[in-house]
Amino acid sequence: MRNIARYVRSALRALRQRPNADTLRNAVRYCRITLQLSERGRPDFVADARPWMCFPAREMLDRLLTEEDRVFEYGSGGSTIYFASRAREVVSVEHQREWHQLVQDRLTKQGVSNVRYLLVEPAPDPRYDRSKIADPGAYLSDDERASGMSFEAYVRVIDQYPDEHFDLVVVDGRARPSCLLHAMSKVRIGGVLLLDQSERPYYLAKMPALLDETRWQRTSFMAPLPYSLHFTEATAFRKTGR
Repeated sequence: MRNIARYVRSALRALRQRPNADTLRNAVRYCRITLQLSERGRPDFVADARPWMCFPAREMLDRLLTEEDRVFEYGSGGSTIYFASRAREVVSVEHQREWHQLVQDRLTKQGVSNVRYLLVEPAPDPRYDRSKIADPGAYLSDDERASGMSFEAYVRVIDQYPDEHFDLVVVDGRARPSCLLHAMSKVRIGGVLLLDQSERPYYLAKMPALLDETRWQRTSFMAPLPYSLHFTEATAFRKTGR
């Protein structure tokens, strides 16, 4: 009963934040499976081999990906193994050394050969100003553990690739406004730029280009997060023009 009550409270918060019929439908549709998974406790998120995103975002990826796709992801984990099993090429950049080693060990053990997996740690930033976390040109994270650090090198990994190189770019790591800025030109026409936890207003506060309906078709999913009683939102931007 306690989990049910927590789920209802989370659903009501989600409805206040995104008061639409889709949020209500998702709350009803995924109630049973969310409660079942929450009773199991937190899994091994690498072995789970799935992106840790809300249920409809996962389902969208299942429909979207083909074996010819090129994928770039900011942030790694079970998602890296998932993309490797479904796409031709995966580039994944991670900022945390211990987590990178854990995921790398799993990739090696499974014989995964189509992933370029990079560790790019943040660097001290003498100009650090947390008030600028929404600024795509600041390369900052809101994580207190990253206070005083710049993620510029991490973000700029994608600059090594030609424009319109990737079919899917996933932004699920640090300095997300900056990642979005650098990723937009790297998505092919018809491809998707996927932002996780888009309910956080500052991620898109200074990204008007992504909200241009003549260039990007936007679809958002506010729904439960697997293994959690928390609701979160993912937003897919399909590129329709330059």
